[in-house]
Amino acid sequence: MNKKLFCTLCLLAALAHYPFKTAWAEAYGSGWYGETQLSVGHEDNISRSYKQEDLVSDNISSFSIGAGHSRKIGYGSQLILSGYLSVNYHDEYRDLDSLATSLQLQFIRQPNIGFSAMWYDISLSATRMDYRNSDPREGYLFEGDLSLNKRLSSRTTGHVGYRYADLVFLDKSNKEEAEAAAFDTATNELYLGADYELASRIFLYAQYGYRLGGFTSSVSGIPDGSIVYEAESADPAFESCINARCSHRYAYRSDGDIQSVDLGIAFPLWGVNFDLSGRYYDAEGSGDTTYRDWFVQLGAIWNF
Repeated sequence: MNKKLFCTLCLLAALAHYPFKTAWAEAYGSGWYGETQLSVGHEDNISRSYKQEDLVSDNISSFSIGAGHSRKIGYGSQLILSGYLSVNYHDEYRDLDSLATSLQLQFIRQPNIGFSAMWYDISLSATRMDYRNSDPREGYLFEGDLSLNKRLSSRTTGHVGYRYADLVFLDKSNKEEAEAAAFDTATNELYLGADYELASRIFLYAQYGYRLGGFTSSVSGIPDGSIVYEAESADPAFESCINARCSHRYAYRSDGDIQSVDLGIAFPLWGVNFDLSGRYYDAEGSGDTTYRDWFVQLGAIWNF
């Protein structure tokens, strides 16, 4: 399981779908560990709008720090409990700046001994999300993930998995929940990918994901009933005013499918682990609510 460090970097790219990113660490042996992450990136369609005139982009930077405790259980099992604090900054849409606090429990098990033996990874996490000025987006994100991993050759590792994610409003009133209904989403995702060791400690990786469930998109105008959404909410975070005229924005929730492709390279430099990655989305929902989006980022991770 010495290649699990690289799988951590793959998970960084997978988290790019959410409005924050946290660097989950992997540890070996038993004991405490710490990790700090800094990343900068650009998102092409941050509002995830299907209307061409509403497409807006932004530069995003994030910082996270966390710690955890790892405990080996026998020869082929490991239990990891970790917690992270993350902050997310936007150059233009400052209402979306966020603070996330996360807890994760992870269990790794390799039943059989051998270089090509399969191992599985089970993780459960809970994240509290707070925003600078977007209360409808605030809530608790609960995730469950199960992946099967296997070395396909001396340089290549493959993985396939299932992930469930649910954004829950635990501390909102009934009125607040109704007003934020467009952001109340739950998804099921299947993913598969491969990691290739290009050179010593330099990895290329790719992953494809297929997600079913609700997604939220923000568009201009006022709902006129021409497209029936599952839920609608006011979304002033993307409103802009020019010459005293303001464009009204609302967010809608649609049930559909999202396909995503991740590509990246992970490498060490000056004693720091770097990750340069990109993700492309293609989402299709009710009516003509199709949007596309891409995100690129460069991340640096320090372990201590």
